Amino acid sequence: MWSDVRLDGLSGKVDELRAESAALRSEMRELRVEMNARFDSLQRSMITMMGTMALGFAGIVATQP
Repeated sequence: MWSDVRLDGLSGKVDELRAESAALRSEMRELRVEMNARFDSLQRSMITMMGTMALGFAGIVATQP
């Protein structure tokens, strides 16, 4: 049999676990937002670089006799 003291202790540990789980979910959500922002920035940089390279190659082709 479980005594009231043991049940209260278990209940407290379960509550702690729930709080830690909620904090972890919040951290993961923040990390996901930050990573998405970084990937968006990287994608913009890559598109800009590819556009610049394409214009450079077009300029080289256009200036050939």
